[in-house]
Amino acid sequence: MSHSIYQLISENITEEGILSEDFVLPEENSSSGVHWAHGAMDGVFIYHMAHSSLNDDQIAGMANALEAASSGEADKADQLFAEWTEKNRAVGVVDELQQYIIDHQSGLNAGNIYRTALHMIMNSAHTECVKIGLETLELFREPASETKDVIRCLGLCDEFTIFSVWNMWKWTDGNNEIFSLAKKVNGWGKIHAVERLEPVSEEIHRWLLTEGTVNGVMNSYSALTCWRKAQAETILSGTPDPEEYKGISTLIDALLDEGPVTGISELNDAERILRRFLELAEQYDLSIKEYDCILNIRNWAEQKYPSIVSCADVILHSPACLAKVGESLVRGEGLQLADELGIPYLPQLFECLQNDFNHHYWHCLQLMNEPEYRDRVLQLFETQLPLSEMEGDLRADAGLGEEYHRYMQLDLIMQGIINTPLQGTAFILTGLKSPVLRCRNRALAVLKTWVKMTGKPLASLSEELYDAVKKLKDSAGADMPMESVIPLLEGQTEFEKE
Repeated sequence: MSHSIYQLISENITEEGILSEDFVLPEENSSSGVHWAHGAMDGVFIYHMAHSSLNDDQIAGMANALEAASSGEADKADQLFAEWTEKNRAVGVVDELQQYIIDHQSGLNAGNIYRTALHMIMNSAHTECVKIGLETLELFREPASETKDVIRCLGLCDEFTIFSVWNMWKWTDGNNEIFSLAKKVNGWGKIHAVERLEPVSEEIHRWLLTEGTVNGVMNSYSALTCWRKAQAETILSGTPDPEEYKGISTLIDALLDEGPVTGISELNDAERILRRFLELAEQYDLSIKEYDCILNIRNWAEQKYPSIVSCADVILHSPACLAKVGESLVRGEGLQLADELGIPYLPQLFECLQNDFNHHYWHCLQLMNEPEYRDRVLQLFETQLPLSEMEGDLRADAGLGEEYHRYMQLDLIMQGIINTPLQGTAFILTGLKSPVLRCRNRALAVLKTWVKMTGKPLASLSEELYDAVKKLKDSAGADMPMESVIPLLEGQTEFEKE
């Protein structure tokens, strides 16, 4: 019998009261080869997708599961919701689910509905069913302390944080509950918690200013919310203390990045705000992050506000900034600034890669742009990656846990050799035999590029690589798109744009 989601989470809570960093939900592995972080699919839905109403068939499926719940058949309801949520994510149906229960309350047994919701959050092995249970519990009065503990526990996993927050929001001390949870999560869960946290105390107010927007997804998602709730503009108009100035710097840096959501463009008189920030800079001992923010301000203002550019340039070319960049390069930091200021940094960057490969491996593409470092980087990756141990069952992410990062390192180095035919073939051979679909697809993409660049069919380019692709075709499962394999085996040298 499968362990329940709640049990798995509760068994992976650390002494600090947070979820272990290497915890992975059993249903998170994706057959598409895309490794979604906890809460990411729901986060993308909430921030970037339009909501569409349920059709009659979808409503009928939901009603069927609720009828089982109303009849006291908790296990049956759990199974029916598990099947229904294969095509209907819980986050997208919360309004319809709750409204249906409200509209049909005279014909539904409220006690059994409640007990089924409890059953699902505590005993279900299905991620979406746990969410359905949490959504249903929102409709009932504040739960007992034991149930609150379950909801708090589930909320520690970013996949469920928003659903726990929706419940906590209605509790007597809900805002403090949300604050406590927000400080224990660092991904999408933190983004959602911050969005619903009210700055009713000085502690929360300051936390939103100094820590609220920092998360493991993108700081920009929470930047505007934190800027407004923390009243950052008011603080900036006075004399911020060093910690406040650092927090404002983090917020401004995130506001400037309007890729995922709107930010700086939402502020009234952004020019005045940024100029004030720069005018205060000389009063503080700036870190490399603050200097990076100033560089980003300069780049943002370059075509619009020459006075801001001039002010930023004075700071960036100051002895203090140059010294800070020099100190940072030995840690693999300050690269953007070094490049902007014309300070050589590749020797220090390669040394960082040698000394702490797992922390700095993602810098490999910068190094490989320079011919003098290309071979050295490839040799280092061959030494660090256990290539012979990275072949396996050709199922997407087949049972991978904490070693998944090795395959991300493999994926990255394959990107680095895409324009250098037959250089680093060992990585391509491993990629073709990788249990991670993303790596297999990357290897095939590199081979297509090599074939196109050389004008040689794969069999002529490399018999070894041709045989590896043929074995992939014969052994891969249904998740492997054959349209990426067959053209290579058929000798094509030109491919349709994918």
